Amino acid sequence: MNRRTYNALDGSILKWKGIVEETIEDEGSDNCPLCQLFFGKERSGCVGCPVTQATERVCCRGTPYDDFCDADDCNNYDGMKKSAKDMLLFLQALVPAGGPDEA
Repeated sequence: MNRRTYNALDGSILKWKGIVEETIEDEGSDNCPLCQLFFGKERSGCVGCPVTQATERVCCRGTPYDDFCDADDCNNYDGMKKSAKDMLLFLQALVPAGGPDEA
């Protein structure tokens, strides 16, 4: 994983830590560093995103984000809290053990 992707993943982890701690609200791709890097106007739908590489799906489908959105739609606070924690753990598991590639 290159440094740019590594830093975006770290930023997304910080976003979800904030959501779990209730200091940040989810604004979808608008406040997601990974989406900002891989899902922008000049990108083609999540290509290269470590989440997409892990799930083989776009737009965080197949991740705890699906459950988070469902819980949010139903105003299910407990479900949102659990799904936010799960999303945080999911993203943390994507961090490469050796850190970013230096090349």
